[in-house]
Amino acid sequence: MSGCSNRGRPKTTRPRAWSTASRTARRISAEDRIAFDSRAAESLFYAILVFSPILCAGLLFGSAIKVSPSVARDYGTNLLGAMAGGVAEYMSLVTGFRMLLFVIAACYIGAVIARLAEDRRAVEARPAEAR
Repeated sequence: MSGCSNRGRPKTTRPRAWSTASRTARRISAEDRIAFDSRAAESLFYAILVFSPILCAGLLFGSAIKVSPSVARDYGTNLLGAMAGGVAEYMSLVTGFRMLLFVIAACYIGAVIARLAEDRRAVEARPAEAR
């Protein structure tokens, strides 16, 4: 038998996602790492980096709730969004992150449609002389 057997080799030449991710993480951590003099400075930097989106979301929600006509509805919507985000996060563990992109796109499209419908109802509810 010739030495050209494919036995023991993977059938595809595409790299596996987890091996690509681990190689990328090793490369980033080894080559592109930000140098710090102390462990405390490094911890502070990464804590700010990780929690800054949460801080910004809280600030945006706080400023939007000040001008809201219905605070209870806004809190309920915020809670519903947090619950839907948690379900989507766990769903991505089953379906993968690529499928999650379609779910996120559907949520954004639904939000735009709901906003347009709300604006249309607000225009129709105004008195005729105010139009």
